[in-house]
Amino acid sequence: MVDVVVPAPVAHLTCDQHTSWLLFTLLARSPGIVGQVRVTCPADVPLAPRITPRPPRSARHPTLLATLLEATRLAGDGAVPVVVAGHDDVGQDIDGQAEMGRGAESARAGARHSGYGDGPAIRLIVGPPAPSGDHPRTATVGPAPARPHRPDAGQSWHVDGAGWRARLSRHPAEHGRAHTSRLPYGPYAAACLAAGLVYCMVRVADWTPQPVELDLWSLTTSGAPDPGPTPLAGRTPDQPPTLRGQGPLTPPAVRVEHVLAGVGAVGTALLQTLWATAEVTGTVHAVDDDPDGVDGTNLNRCILFIVDDRGRPKAHVA
Repeated sequence: MVDVVVPAPVAHLTCDQHTSWLLFTLLARSPGIVGQVRVTCPADVPLAPRITPRPPRSARHPTLLATLLEATRLAGDGAVPVVVAGHDDVGQDIDGQAEMGRGAESARAGARHSGYGDGPAIRLIVGPPAPSGDHPRTATVGPAPARPHRPDAGQSWHVDGAGWRARLSRHPAEHGRAHTSRLPYGPYAAACLAAGLVYCMVRVADWTPQPVELDLWSLTTSGAPDPGPTPLAGRTPDQPPTLRGQGPLTPPAVRVEHVLAGVGAVGTALLQTLWATAEVTGTVHAVDDDPDGVDGTNLNRCILFIVDDRGRPKAHVA
């Protein structure tokens, strides 16, 4: 089980909604890796603009929680089952819990085969810390393991993306000015780091998870050169890192007129990121020559495609 917690005091932040949506989309499309996702999120937080191009159609004013559940429905019958937990009691499901994903049994079977599906949950807490007294409890949840499990199972990891930065750590980040930014770059990177943590804990034997930070601004032509992800060497999991730099939280308006050749995993991620950046306007002409169009194998990594798109031309769908 993967336990995704979006604390109520930060659930309204655009950066944390970006992180939650992409993380949830990646996990929901990972049968065989993840047996079940349990989401703890307040039910009445409005969805911020430009979080997803596919909000719930039935809701005139969609909420973040409804949008996360919609991401599971759009993945089709093979989606990882999702359980909604009560926000005030993280260790206990609410009455009348909703389980999404009709491929529940096959997904659980695949995760059990990987040796991790029945173990304690990996807990991912999105965003900066809540005010004192509002932190979600970090007790291990999930049934007792049927086989020996990893000693790092049941740990809580804080997933924080804001502005141009991304951070995965056992220690929560400090709330700062970057958390007011609408940019999706750091949030998307943080979601990918968290999904990668889950994949590695399930699939890589004897792998020890480490805190990681990313300064995406330093990877641009305007920032200082940087080799990429940096393990927090010399730090204990409880010590917060210090990022090396920070780009503009509100970049200047940019108009694009480009051609995108190839609408696969990278192409769809680029299109989603450009769409989610309010300061970017213009047109991207997408082309793709895959004669088969979208198929089921694309769904776990091409975030713009949904199960109903199978057989349709990739560029047209994107």
